[in-house]
Amino acid sequence: MADHVTVDVGLLRETARRLGEISTSLGSAAADGRRDRAAVGHAALAAALEESVGNWRVHRERLVGSVDAHRKMAAGAADAYESLERQLTDALGQPDASSPPDGSARPPSSTSSGASEGPR
Repeated sequence: MADHVTVDVGLLRETARRLGEISTSLGSAAADGRRDRAAVGHAALAAALEESVGNWRVHRERLVGSVDAHRKMAAGAADAYESLERQLTDALGQPDASSPPDGSARPPSSTSSGASEGPR
């Protein structure tokens, strides 16, 4: 199991933006079987086309709802990660410049120059 998680918040935000575009595009894609009915000519084929358009309308609305829910989840995840990062940064404060990056404590220097005196 990994000991840390890396999240690309920018990618989450881009994903949310693109899902919004898909949702908008699907939502504005009008399908009107009545207009096409006259162009088909055959009554049975026209009825089948109109039924298909009606089914597509229902499924498209469900699809738009699902895509929009995923957009909200991606945006919410990005917000949550940014908020968590701010909280952790605030709780930990700015890292001390004298502390090593691994968080271990350095022993105090025994000489003022920091150089070893060697054996006597």
